[in-house]
Amino acid sequence: MHKAANHRAQSLDEISAAQLPRELSGQAGSNRARDIVPQIPADTDSQAISVWLSEFPIGSATRRCYEKEVQRLYAWALAFAEKPVSSLTREDMDTYQVFMSAPPEHWCGARRTRRGTEAWRPFEGPVSPQSQAHALKVIGALFTYLLDVGYLASNPLATIRSKRKRVPAQARFSKSLPRRTFERLATALESECMRLNGSQPAHAEIERMLMVVRVLANTGLGGGELAKALIGDLHPVHNLATGADSWFLAVRRADGRNERVVFNSAAIDALHRYLRVNRVDPSNADPRIPLVLKLNSYAVAIDPPPPNSDQTIYSIVCKAFKTGADVLEANYPQDAHILRCAAPHWLRYTRLYPP
Repeated sequence: MHKAANHRAQSLDEISAAQLPRELSGQAGSNRARDIVPQIPADTDSQAISVWLSEFPIGSATRRCYEKEVQRLYAWALAFAEKPVSSLTREDMDTYQVFMSAPPEHWCGARRTRRGTEAWRPFEGPVSPQSQAHALKVIGALFTYLLDVGYLASNPLATIRSKRKRVPAQARFSKSLPRRTFERLATALESECMRLNGSQPAHAEIERMLMVVRVLANTGLGGGELAKALIGDLHPVHNLATGADSWFLAVRRADGRNERVVFNSAAIDALHRYLRVNRVDPSNADPRIPLVLKLNSYAVAIDPPPPNSDQTIYSIVCKAFKTGADVLEANYPQDAHILRCAAPHWLRYTRLYPP
């Protein structure tokens, strides 16, 4: 973890004055344009950003606004993404937008504090969706300029910007976990399952967290739909061409429609693992057994427990996010921060499942 993640953010002036190592200066950025003569005298990201800002009059409101947004991004890239601006990807920009919605307290301070002083911070608090959109517009303008002058090879915000023109404003800010963050969450929960193996009821609880987050992310089910799902609602369909079984869950939507939801291999494997931990044979189980069992439900084959409530699934996911964040904090603070900001419904839009 870069030391700045635990300390106050640096301003553009401080970053420019610092002797950043080559891997953070942008000299070897993965998105730097190669085999092309740049049209600006810049070898590092701070130099390139300074050239762009010089296009706007000193002291103007436009320059002050642009400088604020760019130095926020630059400080975040160094401290949390641990890479230069010229190495940022589309996924990094998604992560940065999540970060803006809940920046850590030690990165927030009073408005109009003089830049470069000990009290200065890049944020005043959480950034509203409208201000996030403005920030991305400014950053997109920077990337476009650096692309046009031959400093960058591509604009990581290009797809987001074009998409924004086609969708309603409310839909722009649908939240989801970056795939990398979800994979690290699942790995963290798996490590906890191994650590707690044989220790009941803690082992059963962490296995339940792992199954629930994997099923939600791999199926697109809502929490309420998973809460009401029974083993008898899950059906295999044999594919004669491949010889494999495809699994579907019969779901009754909130509007009364009956649908079949695909359980991909990751979802069905997660469910079968969870049931076996709870001494339920997936191939010969009572169809009345809920997919998500209550803790200490070992006599389910004799007396199936009632389905869970929506609130139960919500609580399971919240605890899974907190557990994952605690495990990841030391080595992956950026992913831990995302998990602490995330809400359970984000799993539905993580879209690990087939279209």
